[in-house]
Amino acid sequence: MTWSAREERQPSKIVKRTCGCETCKRDRNEPNAIHEGTVHSYSALPEGGWKFLRAPGEGSYMGGSRLLFMGIELETDLSERRGGPRMPVEPPYPHFADSMLYEERQQISQAYDDSWLVWDRSCRDAYREYWKTHNRMSAEEATSLAVPAKAWLPKHDGSVSGPEFVSQPATMAWWNSKQDEIKMMLDGLLHAGLHSHQGDHCGMHVNINTNTFESGKHLFQFATLLIDNRAWATKMSQRTQSSLHWCEFDEYNLTNPMRRLRWADRAVDDGWAEQDRYAVLNANNTDRIEFRLPRGTLRLDRFYKNLEWVAAMVEYTQTRGVELRASAFMRWAMSNRVQYPNLCAFIDEKFAAKAIVKGAAISAAGSVFAEMSGAFAFATGR
Repeated sequence: MTWSAREERQPSKIVKRTCGCETCKRDRNEPNAIHEGTVHSYSALPEGGWKFLRAPGEGSYMGGSRLLFMGIELETDLSERRGGPRMPVEPPYPHFADSMLYEERQQISQAYDDSWLVWDRSCRDAYREYWKTHNRMSAEEATSLAVPAKAWLPKHDGSVSGPEFVSQPATMAWWNSKQDEIKMMLDGLLHAGLHSHQGDHCGMHVNINTNTFESGKHLFQFATLLIDNRAWATKMSQRTQSSLHWCEFDEYNLTNPMRRLRWADRAVDDGWAEQDRYAVLNANNTDRIEFRLPRGTLRLDRFYKNLEWVAAMVEYTQTRGVELRASAFMRWAMSNRVQYPNLCAFIDEKFAAKAIVKGAAISAAGSVFAEMSGAFAFATGR
């Protein structure tokens, strides 16, 4: 069995006989909430705009710092991509020369946006027609599995065959309070035959409110923890090398420390910074940083691992001069296991955490990465 199959294992017949998700209810011919909903266009906004969700009693600040809000973009595939419609070619993203005037850049960007929307509509129409003729859950039906319903906006993304579930931004405490509902959603999607981890096509992008970073230096340290420990970050994300082109570490603004600091200052001071949108950290959008690295998942513990990983890195890097090595971060995370249980369980599973806490060198079958200065080697597997 492959690692992908282990991550998104289909339920046994025994499980399906007792499972309470809407998909299994439908399969047992019981009353269920599945219906055809709307897969919105990629540029759609939720009715009433974005709402920042927080748990009861949460103010604007926590421990002296502005609250962290995380918005999810969970991509899904309707099947394992065997067959499918013939898809149009996605228009290439434009690259801007340093000498270009602002007006010229705006014209090129607008032309790209227009051509992308035409391509996006064509992909959506092709998938809708294709899945009508196959006895599988359609993207429109899959939208009805998103709960809490008001927290999600299902969108179409031409790079995947299923809906992209886009959430309202919410605090870690709010996400923790909704674990039962998120489990029902993920189980329903998985039991209907959808995938997110399997196939390595989908991501779980986490959008971070820019103003949670206290300064450009805070964002710089957050980015440096990822960029300077890219092998560790890739392993944490569960991505393979073949899908890293969707979340480039080598983006121009991020590779050089001085450019990275200027990028971070612009993003925090202005609320955005112009760059390649496929960078591992994308600040192109106003007032949010898109962390594109985490791989898609329909496993509850992995879903929360990704959220806790982001929250822990934001908290860890807010201290000026903190050690920006993967081993130091993991030791700190393991000392906060109550706050980050799914993150720590993942570190236990993948990185021999007891040795990390003791500060000992870890020997394993994987390679020793130079960026970790020989502190430890990775265990094999994703």
